[in-house]
Amino acid sequence: MRVGVDVDGVLNNISDWHIAYGSKFCLDHHIQRERDMSAYFLRDVFGLTEVERDRFWIPNMIDLVKNIPVRPFAAETIRKMDEYTEEWLKKNGIEYDEILTGSQSKIDTCLENNIDLMIEDKDKNVLEISKHIPVLCFDALHNRKIECSNIYRIYCWPDVLHYFEKTKDFDIEILDVI
Repeated sequence: MRVGVDVDGVLNNISDWHIAYGSKFCLDHHIQRERDMSAYFLRDVFGLTEVERDRFWIPNMIDLVKNIPVRPFAAETIRKMDEYTEEWLKKNGIEYDEILTGSQSKIDTCLENNIDLMIEDKDKNVLEISKHIPVLCFDALHNRKIECSNIYRIYCWPDVLHYFEKTKDFDIEILDVI
C-alpha cells in the first residue's frame, strides 16, 4: 500500500500556529475583525486584506517553516509505518523510496503515483481525493462538515496506526509526503 501524507495540518498543526501568530499580528496592527475559525487559510480566518496578508507572511514565513513543531506521535507513527514498509520491502526484495512535494493538484499526484491512501486535512483536497482513494481526514475546524463513505476521520497520529492495525493492511509499500 502506498500512503500519501500531507505536511501542513497533518504532520504539524498549522491551525494552532495560524491562530497564535495571526492573533498577535492583528493585535499588534490594531486589526479587529470577526474571525472565521472554520476557514483554512490565515487570511480568511482573520479577514485580512492582501496587503495585510503579505505584511504578515513576509516576517513569519521563515519562522513557520523552521519552528512549527511536529504533531505529537507523528514521528513515532511514521517510524512504525516505516518498520512495516521495511519488512515488506525486505520480504519482497524491493529497494525504493520517494518523496513527492510541491504539487498543485494532490489528486493528480496521488493518481500518477499510485497512492492507495492519503492522510490529509484540507477539506477541498479530502473531498477531491476521496472520490478516487480512501482518505484519513485529520480532524480540524475547517473540515468537520465533510463526510463520505471513503473518508475516515482521525484525531491524532496513533489513530493512523490503529487504522492499519484494524484493517490488517500491513503491506505498506512506501510512505510518500505530498
